[in-house]
Amino acid sequence: MQEHSHKQEHSHKQEHSHKKEHSHKQEHSHKQELSHKQEHSYKQEHSHKQEHSHKPAAASSSQQIPASCHWDNLAQQQALGMMYMIVAACTVCLLLTAASLFLLYGLPSPARCLGNHTYSEHVVGRSHSHSHAGPWCSYGSLPATWVNTAHVGPKWFIFDPACRLQDLLTPLAPKPQASKPPDKHPPLKVSIVQDPIPASTFDHLPLSSKNGSGILFVSDSVDRYLMTYLCQHMGGTVSGTVLSSVLGRAYSLAGDSLESIKTANLTEDDTAGYLVNTCTSNSSVHLASTYIPGVHPNGPYHMNRTLSFKERIDHAAAVWSSYSTQPPQIVVVASCLWDLARMSFFEPHLLAQEEIPLHVLQAWTTNFTNVIKYAQSTFQKMPLFIYHPIMLPKYDPLTGFMEKTYLGRRVFVEQLNAAGAHVAYQMGVEILDYEQMGRRFMEGQAYLTDLIHPKREVGLELANIYLNYAELLKQER
Repeated sequence: MQEHSHKQEHSHKQEHSHKKEHSHKQEHSHKQELSHKQEHSYKQEHSHKQEHSHKPAAASSSQQIPASCHWDNLAQQQALGMMYMIVAACTVCLLLTAASLFLLYGLPSPARCLGNHTYSEHVVGRSHSHSHAGPWCSYGSLPATWVNTAHVGPKWFIFDPACRLQDLLTPLAPKPQASKPPDKHPPLKVSIVQDPIPASTFDHLPLSSKNGSGILFVSDSVDRYLMTYLCQHMGGTVSGTVLSSVLGRAYSLAGDSLESIKTANLTEDDTAGYLVNTCTSNSSVHLASTYIPGVHPNGPYHMNRTLSFKERIDHAAAVWSSYSTQPPQIVVVASCLWDLARMSFFEPHLLAQEEIPLHVLQAWTTNFTNVIKYAQSTFQKMPLFIYHPIMLPKYDPLTGFMEKTYLGRRVFVEQLNAAGAHVAYQMGVEILDYEQMGRRFMEGQAYLTDLIHPKREVGLELANIYLNYAELLKQER
């Protein structure tokens, strides 16, 4: 009985154990099945959401988009679409504008100024009122090199084949010259004339025709040398003219009396740099040059000169109006060495450092801008205005100091050259880079005939560039 009871108990325990195990398995199986169903349900829901997010917003009016569902995605897509449309519209506008400019003007060409107007396809806001048969060539600033084997005229070789310089010097020579004229300048014949200038003062000049050229230099003795070289090349002579009223005012400001000087013995030194130098020749090319004592509006000036740039420009205009029957085609405006000399003598602290201070350069550019503006307002017949950076005067290559010590350092000249080029560029004025040509002869500075002035060969090459500018202007008539 006990054994039977034990067996029943044992059987009952096994059955209970099997039931528990079976129940556990069923529960585990149910959990697995539920987990699979949940996972399947999540995948279906996630897939449905992804599919729904790629459909257009207006695909079905019956579908309601939950507040949290894909609004950012749609906004981004709309913003990108709008950006693409704007970029495409701008691109089309730019292409149409470029095509229109190309049809009207052709390829871009360098900027230049004709009076108050600028001929430039690539400078916005500036226009040129004259028709031009071909491309404008900025001869003075184009990349070029010196060809020593060439004869005078084409020695300065411009790489651009569309802007090669013509030899305009040879046709101006009255006859083949057996020897070159000396670099030294003969004494000037000086004339003091009444204001207004008598009609007979320049009656020995040939009348200018429409084929003639007129160049007026408003700068310093560097351009006077250049003008003299060209005048001598044409078989002409240079003389100095000054209005008695101008000279009287100059001497009065200096505290001297004009009556103390004998008119018959006047020299260039006696006129204290107030002369307007003119060329007399049988050529239709008319040349004149005059000084300005720097860009400072009031002075004092180097060598105790008087009369500001305004009075000197007025004087030059008065002399030119009687010298030539036509206004000048080209007016050259430049300043550098007189400014350095003025600072050296009257404001030496400005040149006491290794470089000219920035605020001084900025003041200089303001003053030089006023010089060009005044010249433009004086010569209103729309001549071509040209600025030139100066060739470096003689200096010590080891120290950088100038032989003429009052000019300071080499870098001072380079700074004013850069400042002047900046003003010219801003005002649309042509640049004829004397400094660039001078760099060809840096060994021993062989471009100089003395401490400052260019030698004849270099001066004539620069003159030929000016003549090429004048020839280019004739094509606009």
